[in-house]
Amino acid sequence: MSEGLTSHTHKGLLAQISLNFVKDGRLTLEEGKLIRQMFNMRHEGDYEDFEEASEEDIMEAAPKVKQLVEKLIGINKLSK
Repeated sequence: MSEGLTSHTHKGLLAQISLNFVKDGRLTLEEGKLIRQMFNMRHEGDYEDFEEASEEDIMEAAPKVKQLVEKLIGINKLSK
């Protein structure tokens, strides 16, 4: 993680994002929620029996995720 922040767990990383990027306004509350939603979808797909994200869920999230990734790349470039 940039800016000297560290985390040993995925949940810790989510907390760091909230505390250090959402709280200071670099990410919106909606973007923070999107990161958590994507984490939950990945976690359920990996660890829950018979859990799959629907094509509709993926198609709805894809443009938002693309925009978020582009923003995160910009934030990362600014912090270097």
